[in-house]
Amino acid sequence: MRLIYFFFLIFALSSLCSCSKSEHPVPNRRFEVYFPLDRPEFQEEVFQVSRYYTGRQTSGSANSGAGVSGLIIYKQGYNQYNAYDRYCPNDRNSSCIVSVNFDDPFYGVCNCCESEFLISNPAAFPSGAPVLEGPAGHSLKQYRTRVENNYLIVWN
Repeated sequence: MRLIYFFFLIFALSSLCSCSKSEHPVPNRRFEVYFPLDRPEFQEEVFQVSRYYTGRQTSGSANSGAGVSGLIIYKQGYNQYNAYDRYCPNDRNSSCIVSVNFDDPFYGVCNCCESEFLISNPAAFPSGAPVLEGPAGHSLKQYRTRVENNYLIVWN
């Protein structure tokens, strides 16, 4: 009987130790930005903004911009959006940003390492925009979104 408990203990400990996940390299930064959905530039299927975009602020909110290096917004359907940080998880430098390839707006490419990310299939990849090509080892960081009073709200 002690032998069974011993193997159970070893199994439980090995399960706990083998679950180490590497932390996402994008810095965790709190923000909240509002996009007025009646403006033409925010009605596109895919759009991007720089980190300096502040949008409408609510009273008392400490808003210092959009994400770490800006945001890529993908409209998934009616009032359903996905927001990704433009910060490249490979380079760890805020000047290395992922931009939408507007010739094929379902992909984003880093201006430094040329990693390519799929931004158009959020249902298949709920944890972020996956790497398709290049040296990046993590997906683009994804943020929470909601639509309220004709504003898209993105926050972390």
